[in-house]
Formats: sequence, C-alpha cells, structure tokens
Amino acid sequence: MKHTADFVTAELPGMPKATRRGRPCVGLRPMTSAERKRRSRQNRLQLALKSGDVANVQIPVQLNAVVDERTRRLLKEKAEARGVTIGALLDEWVATL
Repeated sequence: MKHTADFVTAELPGMPKATRRGRPCVGLRPMTSAERKRRSRQNRLQLALKSGDVANVQIPVQLNAVVDERTRRLLKEKAEARGVTIGALLDEWVATL
C-alpha cells in the first residue's frame, strides 16, 4: 500500500486497496446526520405501508403544532403521569373521539 500523494511507487499486484473509513457514501459525498435521519424515517414509513395489516400498524409521521406554554406543560405533565410520550398520549386521546 502506498501513500496517496506518491506517484513514483508502483502498486503491487494482488494487494488489496485500502478502503475509506466511516460510513459509506450514498451518492458523491457522505450523508449528514439530518439526511441519515430523514432516510431512516422514510424507510420506516415505507416498511409500515408495505405491511399487510395497515389498519393496525402505527405509521410514523411528523406533526408540528404551535401551542402556548401552558398547554405544552399540561401535555408533558399528563404524559409523564401515565408514563408515555406526548405523542402516545395524543394517540390515546384521538382514539377516544
């Protein structure tokens, strides 16, 4: 194996080439952590949609809503009291409608 800036030394036949360290590139450059997370969420969504029992599978979606601080604090307290996340608490409440 030779240094990448060395143009004088010849490569020996049969020697494995050094592979790059880190995550493999998807495209021309390594993905950022935001791109990896977006891809992960998309894969989870596709996996959930491909399952045969779509009615009983929880499909993850991003939900952004603006609420005042009092409402956010109330949701957080209720969720912690039940030992669930705010998303799970909202799922329970919507199911009762």
